[in-house]
Amino acid sequence: MEALIHMASKEPTEAYNRAPIFDGENYDYWKECMSVHIQSVDMDVWDVVANRRFQPQVVANSVAQDKPKANWGVLEQNVFNITL
Repeated sequence: MEALIHMASKEPTEAYNRAPIFDGENYDYWKECMSVHIQSVDMDVWDVVANRRFQPQVVANSVAQDKPKANWGVLEQNVFNITL
């Protein structure tokens, strides 16, 4: 059984651990509920939502450029995989 939060009433109808469903009403409230839900599940996921995908970079001649994937370290690969 899927939990639903009716955005107009602002009251959950079932479990609190399910993502809120946007029903076309009260977007600002739904957006806040969704951000809290994502943060409660995994802050690394929230970081991607808030800050976009991680792309390792190098600086050459004072210009930041994407680092070639062949030159990524283990940490860079792991962080990139989290942000897919």
